[in-house]
Amino acid sequence: MTSPYPPYPPFPPFPPFPPYAPYGAPAGQSTCAGVPTGGSAPPPSSAALPPQAGTQPPAEPQHNAFPGMNAGNPLSIYFNFDSPLLVDQTAEGVGTAQSARLQQFAQQARGVNATAVVVNGYASPEGQESHNATLARNRANAVRDRLAGLLPGVALTVGTTGALPGGPTSYPSLRRADVFITAPAL
Repeated sequence: MTSPYPPYPPFPPFPPFPPYAPYGAPAGQSTCAGVPTGGSAPPPSSAALPPQAGTQPPAEPQHNAFPGMNAGNPLSIYFNFDSPLLVDQTAEGVGTAQSARLQQFAQQARGVNATAVVVNGYASPEGQESHNATLARNRANAVRDRLAGLLPGVALTVGTTGALPGGPTSYPSLRRADVFITAPAL
């Protein structure tokens, strides 16, 4: 089958690219190791480059961050199947010394003058959705109530609750409540 339209003319050749020069580097020089610079001076090291205006150095990771310090590092308290009761260790062996961990969290929260804590409750996905929602909320309330005695004067709220997705091998780790400090921002 032939086209009723005339063929496209050939594309003109691309012009040669100028030598690679990263932002802020003199033309003809590269900051990449092993790349010819095109000049007589060696490529500058990243330590020799001046910082760009308005940029901040990356934040150092906090190695002493305790569980529950923020939403990205929650303290997780685990529960037995279909139960909102706090236990020191679940029947599946998930979570150990959980009472001590809650007490340690409360001590550390007082140490940073925490004024607000959120507790999110979760359930594994087996069971009816409405039952899992109630179970997850009851788990969050159980942890909130325990913390209320350990952190008087701190605003304790229940946040997200519900079932988490996952397969049968992950179910024990999905039956939990996550606790974290929301104020002051740490």
